[in-house]
Amino acid sequence: MQTSIVAYPHIGKERELKYLLEKYWRKEISAATLEKEAATLRQVHWQNQVDGSLDYLTINDFSLYDTVLDTACLFNIIPTRYRRLGLSALDTYFALARGYRDEKGTVAPLAMKKWFNTNYHYIVPEFSDDCDIKLVSQTPLAQYRETASYQLKKKLLLLGPFTLLKLSAYNGSKGPATYVPALIRAYLEFFRCCQQEKVELLQLDEPALTLDLQQEDLNLLKKLYSELLAGKGKLQILLQTYFGDIRDCYDDLIKLDFDALGLDFVEGEKTLQLVSSAPFPTDKILFAGIVNGRNVWRNSYTASLNLIKNLQLQGINLVLQSSCSLQHVPYSLTGEKNLPPALKEKLAFGEEKIRELLLLKELATADPAADSTAVTPTVNTAKNQVKLLPLQTKATYEQRAKLQQQCLNLPLLPTTTIGSFPQSQAVRQNRRRYNKQLLKLCDYEKFNYAEIKKCIRFQEEIGLDVLVHGEFERNDMVEFFAQQLSGFVVTQNAWIQSYGSRCVKPPIIVDDIKYRQPMTVKWIKYAQSLTTKPVKAVLTGPTTIVNWSFNREDIPAQNSILQLAAALKNEVAALEKSGSKIIQIDEPALREKLPLRKVDQPSYLETAVNAFQFLHNSCRPETMIQTHICYSDYTDIMPWLDKLDADVILLEASRTSKSCLQNPAFLQLNAALSLGVYDVHSECIPSVAELLTAIKQRLAVIPAAALWVAPDCGLKTRTYKELAPSLKNMVTACRRMRQMLPLPER
Repeated sequence: MQTSIVAYPHIGKERELKYLLEKYWRKEISAATLEKEAATLRQVHWQNQVDGSLDYLTINDFSLYDTVLDTACLFNIIPTRYRRLGLSALDTYFALARGYRDEKGTVAPLAMKKWFNTNYHYIVPEFSDDCDIKLVSQTPLAQYRETASYQLKKKLLLLGPFTLLKLSAYNGSKGPATYVPALIRAYLEFFRCCQQEKVELLQLDEPALTLDLQQEDLNLLKKLYSELLAGKGKLQILLQTYFGDIRDCYDDLIKLDFDALGLDFVEGEKTLQLVSSAPFPTDKILFAGIVNGRNVWRNSYTASLNLIKNLQLQGINLVLQSSCSLQHVPYSLTGEKNLPPALKEKLAFGEEKIRELLLLKELATADPAADSTAVTPTVNTAKNQVKLLPLQTKATYEQRAKLQQQCLNLPLLPTTTIGSFPQSQAVRQNRRRYNKQLLKLCDYEKFNYAEIKKCIRFQEEIGLDVLVHGEFERNDMVEFFAQQLSGFVVTQNAWIQSYGSRCVKPPIIVDDIKYRQPMTVKWIKYAQSLTTKPVKAVLTGPTTIVNWSFNREDIPAQNSILQLAAALKNEVAALEKSGSKIIQIDEPALREKLPLRKVDQPSYLETAVNAFQFLHNSCRPETMIQTHICYSDYTDIMPWLDKLDADVILLEASRTSKSCLQNPAFLQLNAALSLGVYDVHSECIPSVAELLTAIKQRLAVIPAAALWVAPDCGLKTRTYKELAPSLKNMVTACRRMRQMLPLPER
């Protein structure tokens, strides 16, 4: 029995990669320095796997931005508009991810979407009609050569062709099938290079196999791998899946000439049943994902050992591994000095999960009578099973819209932002000093009030119609609320990568969630006192808070969502009582944990929608309810967006506007709509002409009376140097557009 992990976190124990990237983007270090420091970070990650006594060393799981983008660049899947920039290979790579602007104009970045049902964002490869697919880089093999001194079995990781095709966009007249022959040739060329380099095992990641597969998908799968496996020669190949089971293709895969198959026994509801019903081939190795790579609780050793025993009894050649990449959990528990010892004993981050694999291996090969209960942590027991009360009858959207317009008197095409404004070094330092008890509460609040005042004045000068207070008191849109609700624990350094250099620090749900006291009222009330324009209050919704936290494992996530809805309803009531006329309840992660299998989706969506409705159902019809959702494929949740019964839905759409605008379901929403007009995650500043074009595109499908104009996400990651001209241009474009439109009837 041996041990492995699917992949290691990219970002580093102290977020070293984040700071390296940002220095390079600010032109503070050279490309050579970035590459050198990145190589050093890779060496640390490999050494940690050696020190953890794993039997396999995983290589090419490191990325400067995103492994999907790495694969696209490896095979020359780079649209012509980026090639024309004449940049170096490295800067072309970053232009694909972040966009590029010079005196000649702007090239927008590629689309960015959620990686299956995780909070990680991948860059969407784009196939175009003139795409010349071929192997153009030796980067994975160069990294393989870097590990020559390590005395472990080595496996080289690469995204598989099926998932690459399924997750990509096709900008032209050709569909995925057109690119299959060239893609097969490119992968076969890579196989030949692997054989020349004497790669021991090639891991092809195919998480898309856990989706619902149709016959055309199965045909594509067989087409790809029948030819690839026929040309693999002596190269050993591991087909790695995760995030669920492969019920639609398991029988096909075990008949193909793979040397090993990686299956998820944590999220794979039917994985054990599949392996047991159709005997796993004796000439293949099973890489069994039994340690949860997506949650932070310690492994239940008794359950895992029973699973291992079951697999052993079937005579399966077994490798124990994580259920998926460890990039979805924090790096190490060693940085957590303030967690209660009793809680810390129940947790396992990345480094600890590697040790869990070693312990499982030792227990599984020890005396069968050995007691494993001593290393199995106890879990909480749910005490507060929440059942939401029946919803009250509410005025229709049309009735509410009329009352809200009378109350707010907004112009046609109202302009606003999503919520957060830049967090300067001074803002972060003020918060750190207060958290370290170096600053009195009154001084901490005085500073924040001054920042709110500057933010309100800034928005008034620019001419925005609906303002926000800027969220200077908030370290994070989830952690801020978790710190003030009972049932959560927040960490010091439990960072995980969201995209590129952006990291988040999810709270941990440890108990039942309850409301304590108002959390946002004083800040919103002060901001509104400074202006006659409406200031919207911004909350994070219950589904997003749960999805962006590490949830309990003793109760379903839906229970925690309902508990949060019951708690946050008190905050909505307090805001309305204090005079808030617009309340925005953000659910950017509504779709994030949507089950991958369609049969499981209605139950999840029903809970999410009911929780959202419960929050605002008792509000006065004059109170406008907004919500924000981002970086998702909205098509499959469109009917549920309507059921939210929000008055305004603000969607990220700057990178996916084409697919959004071509979706007729947008016309059927009973809500006003904003499709973000520019990408806040790019440093490019949109021109008035570009923004005017974006507004016109939206007006082609959305009535002017139902369209709002806003950026596509919060502005926390931008600087005022970038922010000011972008928002000014947006307001200017909107005012010009109003002059072209007929006056609305009042």
